[in-house]
Order: sequence, then structure tokens, then C-alpha cells
Amino acid sequence: MLRSFLSFYRSLFHSNTLIYQAKELINHYAENESKTI
Repeated sequence: MLRSFLSFYRSLFHSNTLIYQAKELINHYAENESKTI
């Protein structure tokens, strides 16, 4: 029970980290695009 919960929490945290990194990358790219225009 606890082990499955920990694995679920770990995968959830990992996916949230990937989503956060994607948002940071998009924001960084958008800032560079607005500077060049």
C-alpha cells in the first residue's frame, strides 16, 4: 500500500517537474522572441 503510494507520488512529482521545465523553456523562448521583434 505505502510502496505503491510512494511510486505514484514519485511519478506525479516527476511529471510536474517536466511540465515546469517545459513552461520555463517556453517562457524563455517567448522572451527572446519579443526582444528580437
